[in-house]
Amino acid sequence: MLVDLRSFYTETGILAMLLIVSGGAWELARHGFERALHLTLAIGLGKGLALAALALIVLAQMGSCATLVLSPLYNRSGSIVPSAILAAALWLEALVFGDLSDIAAQARCSCLTASACLLAIFRYDRHARNARDQIPTSGVLLAIEATTRNLCTQLKTGIVMPPMALFFLVWALGWNAFWCETGVMREYKKGWWVAALSASALCLLLSGQDTKAHIVLGDHVEKMYDWWAKRKERLLGESARRGEKKSYKHL
Repeated sequence: MLVDLRSFYTETGILAMLLIVSGGAWELARHGFERALHLTLAIGLGKGLALAALALIVLAQMGSCATLVLSPLYNRSGSIVPSAILAAALWLEALVFGDLSDIAAQARCSCLTASACLLAIFRYDRHARNARDQIPTSGVLLAIEATTRNLCTQLKTGIVMPPMALFFLVWALGWNAFWCETGVMREYKKGWWVAALSASALCLLLSGQDTKAHIVLGDHVEKMYDWWAKRKERLLGESARRGEKKSYKHL
């Protein structure tokens, strides 16, 4: 249950994060000429250079996403470099297009950057990999990994964060349904939609680092099952006694 629960939270958070990044990259590529014209007017870049810069940002984001999703790639290259590239590309895009003044854009970039940092540390088990390759397991990254997991365990993120992730998802669907809007309101709600999903992905990734959540949840499930079993036995016993009384009356 430990491996399944933590893996479910982690992989779901990664999927949500990469869908957000992929959607942003697709929007950037789809409106490439308009964005290139914006760079030309705002910074003074030539159209060709602006298009090349946009293509570089899109390729960096998509390449990082592919590396973090496919295990043959991140096992070979590691997860630190693609996570760093992904975070840098997000902030560079926000800086270039003037989104840093937008609170929703700040929240989105901050949550995705924190998610990228978690992926850089926890995408695969370094301790197991070092033991397999007979490499000493002591190191800064392993210490950071252990400290972060201990902190998440103490804060009970595996208990607290999943409901928060669900809250952000409901908030995104219920209050920021941008597809029902048009014009400026559509763009406003779309920004908060992406920010809410980014926060939900971060909550799920934090949930996956709690090493004792399965114990707490298992205890609660066991207690609920015991209560239900005792109640069932009591109700069945009462039903049996009532049936006996009715049979005596019939005699």
